[in-house]
Amino acid sequence: MERRLRLLSTFILMTNRMDKSRLPDLEMLRSYKGQSAAETRFRLLKEEQMIDAVFVKTPEKIEALGIVYVMALLIYGMLEYRIRKEMKSQEKPLILKGNRKLFEPTGRALLEQLQDIRLIVIRQGGKTHRYLPDNIGDRTKRIVHLAGYDMSIFGSKIKGKPEKMSARIMFSTFLKNES
Repeated sequence: MERRLRLLSTFILMTNRMDKSRLPDLEMLRSYKGQSAAETRFRLLKEEQMIDAVFVKTPEKIEALGIVYVMALLIYGMLEYRIRKEMKSQEKPLILKGNRKLFEPTGRALLEQLQDIRLIVIRQGGKTHRYLPDNIGDRTKRIVHLAGYDMSIFGSKIKGKPEKMSARIMFSTFLKNES
């Protein structure tokens, strides 16, 4: 039984890094196993909706688009990491769309919930004003808070009660100032 257990716990990893003082065996194994997270992230770039609708002609534009995609993946990963790290100290799980209760939400599930945030953007007199309505759900606010931010990152808060505040009034004010 002990021989079988040792055989099952053996992991073969080949490398050209022979200097164990620079990269000990256990650290090399951890590094190798950590690659799966990066592989998962890059799989997102290969999805049809990410690639099919993109038309760029010059190598410079292709390279620039690649950099934008990698930066987006970095931000995506940072959001997931921050939330999961904060969730370790939480007693209550995040409740996301579909009433899924999660302590380790995926970046995709987090972004799906954050899509509920809608801003009112008004361009007036050469300035742009961004307003955040008061009707953002507590679940979404919790994600923003767990990520280390508050809702002010999205713009100014609209003063007054949301049911009394009319987007039509704001929009008509915008139209008057534009003409």
